[in-house]
Amino acid sequence: MARLVLDMPQMFATPPPLLTPMEVGDQVEANAADDARRKTRVVTQSHRFTKLQVLTLVCGCFFGMFPDQDIVKQAQFELSPQTRKAGRRGSSNDDIIQFPYFTAVRMFSAPGHMGKMVVLKGHKLRCILQYFLRVVPRVASDREALSTEVIDFTRVGVHLPGADGRILSEQTPQELLAMIGTASDFPQTVNQVDDDGVDTPRMHSAKCVSDILIEDLDKHLQIDFANKFAGGGVLNSGCVQEEIRFLLSPELLVSCLIFAKLESHEAFVIHGTERYSAYQGYGGSFVYGGNFQDSTSLISQPDGCFRRQCVIVGIDATDYGSAQVERQYTRGHVWRDLVKAYAGFAYPNAYDDGRCWPVATGNWGCGVFQGDRELKFLIQWLAASLRHRDLVYVLFERDLDLQTKVNPLLELAASPKAHEWDRQSAGLTQWLVGFLFDELSNGRGTRGEQGVLTRAVVSLKRALATFQHSDVETKQPENSPQVHTSPLSSESKQSISSTPFRRENQTDDMAEASKKKPKTMKKELHQTSCTFSEAALDVSMATFVALATTAMGSRMASAGEKLTTATTSSEARVIRRAMALANFVSYGNEMTGMPAAPALILL
Repeated sequence: MARLVLDMPQMFATPPPLLTPMEVGDQVEANAADDARRKTRVVTQSHRFTKLQVLTLVCGCFFGMFPDQDIVKQAQFELSPQTRKAGRRGSSNDDIIQFPYFTAVRMFSAPGHMGKMVVLKGHKLRCILQYFLRVVPRVASDREALSTEVIDFTRVGVHLPGADGRILSEQTPQELLAMIGTASDFPQTVNQVDDDGVDTPRMHSAKCVSDILIEDLDKHLQIDFANKFAGGGVLNSGCVQEEIRFLLSPELLVSCLIFAKLESHEAFVIHGTERYSAYQGYGGSFVYGGNFQDSTSLISQPDGCFRRQCVIVGIDATDYGSAQVERQYTRGHVWRDLVKAYAGFAYPNAYDDGRCWPVATGNWGCGVFQGDRELKFLIQWLAASLRHRDLVYVLFERDLDLQTKVNPLLELAASPKAHEWDRQSAGLTQWLVGFLFDELSNGRGTRGEQGVLTRAVVSLKRALATFQHSDVETKQPENSPQVHTSPLSSESKQSISSTPFRRENQTDDMAEASKKKPKTMKKELHQTSCTFSEAALDVSMATFVALATTAMGSRMASAGEKLTTATTSSEARVIRRAMALANFVSYGNEMTGMPAAPALILL
């Protein structure tokens, strides 16, 4: 290890670049002047290290060789060490580019009264030592392999045209969807065509699993619930999801050296690391679990190098623990999380055979940051779909109740009607954007006892009923042209034109009818009213009235034909109810002399 560190000046004759926030400045302004270029742009900057170089840098970190490296943008500002230290974690000073710590010195001590912390840091160090025990001997025995296996570190940024807060508040959900859905950065080998002529991506599949961990899902984007400083507290006392992932694969620690603090539209990606340790526990109960043999495949690269098929994506969440939790349901915060997830899922080099790898994620920012699990699921599902990726949502045993809330929504989204809607016009995608940016933000998250997913199910049912009604209206001119021209029969039209209504005649007829069948009339009215109310629960009132009008206008023939060709039991049930209503209205016609449509309106 010492010899590797001493060889560092020769190994890094040219210092590796620091991957800092991407400044677009004048280039974005120039592009904004050209409407043809005003599209979402996914911008990346990367650096490739060999496995040997990464080992050397981690050895330097272990020996505490790297000082804090915050960068002052403008040389005229002279900042004291105290100001720099404060600026790293708490200041919004735009004149400083801030970086994480890249030294293990803090790992070697803990306050004397914190015995549990001493034990925890001991287990964390054991994971790092396992990495050294496995790889350092290979420097002598297999140096060439260490020099040809590579690890890529990439910073991903999403640049949106005119996406400042002022414009965001004025834009409709459809405009926001058009803005973020216009990125054209996909590799040519990736199939982006979801359906016939629909530009907006359709919603991709999503599922919840609890029998596997994120780090065990090969050929997935493994999401790291990151700190805005890569690694979080891995080199100090932290030991939650991000820190544990870095301890299992200490090659990830190099991200603390080269990634500056993430901005709201950025993510970091590490492609090619290997896992060396097993573990048990979480947080304060974390313990080293022994050696781990990583079986992830190595893929040959065009330059003759090899890269392991492991992709880890860091996206940082907003901390709502120190502020009002309700803020996360506002447009600005939902948009921030959508863009953040979109940036992480936009990494372009994770696909096979023309298909993008799925996203393996979970309750992002839902611990001490107090994020809403149900909201985070919807945001990540939408972001993954916009990047043509499926979603695998990993739950711990304590979170299994979330699965019972997610499943009804996923089942509804997988129904034939929803599939047809999405195929025709990306309807599910447009619905979810509208729900997140209109319905949810206006209702501020929850109403009474209703959670986000419960409200989403109700909203989607309503949207599908509207689509069903519009679909029926579209098909009616083909099946029932007379309904399109007029809901009245030709005989009814003649009756209207030739015989004006006389109130006294109506009164006499109705009185006569009441003498003949008073009980039957009341019974039929009661039954039909109940039937109509039931049907209103299944479909919109407009759809039901349209079916009833069809039945009356064609003297039940068209409705009977619909009944014999109904494809589902629910369709048949609705048509039978419509026919029952038509029978009642026809009976009313005999009693009142009124034509079919006015009788229906009267009812």
